[in-house]
Amino acid sequence: MISKSSKNKGKKHRISNLKGLIKKLFLFSKEKYKLGSEKIRSSVRMQLLLVFVICLLSSTVAAYLYGNTFGKKKLIGGHIDYSYSMQTLDNRSQYIASTLTNANLSIKDRENVSDQLQYLAAGGSLLIADLDGNIIYSYGDNTSVKIDIYNVVKKAMEGRNQTYAGERNLYYSIFPVKFTDYTAFVVLTEIPQGRVQYEYSDSSFGDFIVSVLSFVLTFLLLTKKKIRYIEEISQGLLEISKGDLNYRVAKRGTDELALLAENINIMEDRLKEKIEEEKQAEAIKNELITNVSHDLRTPLTSIMGYLGLLKDTENLTPEQKSEYINIAYNKSEKLKALIEDLFEYTKLSNAGIKLNEREFYLREFLEQLIEELVPLAEERELHFIKSFPEERFLVLGDVEKLLRVFENLIHNAIKYSISPGDIEVKLYASEDKAVISISNRTENIAEEDLNRLFDRFYRREKSRSSSAGGSGLGLAICKSIIELHRGKIWVETYENIITFYVELKRKLI
Repeated sequence: MISKSSKNKGKKHRISNLKGLIKKLFLFSKEKYKLGSEKIRSSVRMQLLLVFVICLLSSTVAAYLYGNTFGKKKLIGGHIDYSYSMQTLDNRSQYIASTLTNANLSIKDRENVSDQLQYLAAGGSLLIADLDGNIIYSYGDNTSVKIDIYNVVKKAMEGRNQTYAGERNLYYSIFPVKFTDYTAFVVLTEIPQGRVQYEYSDSSFGDFIVSVLSFVLTFLLLTKKKIRYIEEISQGLLEISKGDLNYRVAKRGTDELALLAENINIMEDRLKEKIEEEKQAEAIKNELITNVSHDLRTPLTSIMGYLGLLKDTENLTPEQKSEYINIAYNKSEKLKALIEDLFEYTKLSNAGIKLNEREFYLREFLEQLIEELVPLAEERELHFIKSFPEERFLVLGDVEKLLRVFENLIHNAIKYSISPGDIEVKLYASEDKAVISISNRTENIAEEDLNRLFDRFYRREKSRSSSAGGSGLGLAICKSIIELHRGKIWVETYENIITFYVELKRKLI
């Protein structure tokens, strides 16, 4: 026998399990609701679908309420219905059969049976027949002594399937009755009474109008904020198109419209950067025109001046003529170098330039270049320090253009180094890259100058002295050549040491 305490423990355990199940269902529903709401908030399509469903429900409810309250149903037809009268006859015959059965009468007790039939019959023809169709008792207008019981059952079934008709037909209702000593059938026949049933249309034009109005109003109400936000984005684009690049489109929500607003702001920032770059390029171009005009005019003026002296002065000594010719020639050399720089940079700036690439060993290439420049460095009391590994670095590139790069970088190191001093050239590997660094001690360089060293036509010298500076295209040309080789070039400083770095892709041997 199970104790009362065990029953209580079992009941508490079931209650605890039920609570745990309810809690899990609640947490599951909460998580699904959260995921669903996040999905709806992050998708304009889902929001529009939800709005459409709500509008559809609203229009349906509005049409239903209007139809039931104010709508006028239109009569579209009618018919005579006999079903109620037929059901009444079935109820009477069933009642008669059950009353005779409950009375516990014998089939031979004719007096009591007749009294019951007289009491129960209320119009129509009422009779009791056995299984063979012999009429045992009858009440009403019936003169037959025998009926076809199966035909009566058939007519009763057919009558039940016909609820209304254009003509009234005799209806048969038959139910079994049990006497104490016999089983028979109660048969009630009567012409059913019809009732007129009218048919009305369930819809009207008013319902349709109310449904459409409800849909439209609900849609406008639910999409009001989104439409305003779309108008705000459109206004923002209009302001930006007018040139106001400081205008910001507010980001609201996490859906596609919010992403569009964010992308518009990003586009605006990049557009501002591009415009700023164009302004800087325009300023640099103007600076180029000023600087190059000066650089071209200065040697050209000197050349014309000395040639004019040679032409117009008659009593020049041979020494003077030789001096003037040498000066004019040197100035023309500088003019040629400047024009070549301009031509070279223009070629490198054009899209689609092709490199004459071939494989060569970088260490041997640098050693040969340094050997050629040793005399020029020694004139300024400068000494090269080479730091090359034993490994041979095989690279693919245009030798002539890369020679221009490293000549320019080493020439700059010689020109701007504090003498006496050292120029250190290093070569080392970085993964699948070869890195070349050229370092020298120089005067302190302002951060502004350092950041613009590779800009087009930029010169550190504020004066345009041809003896101190070049065209301002040297490092810009170096950068263009290295980028054509899919490499990198940059500059770093530490105290008064400046280092240029060049990174090229190498082929592993």
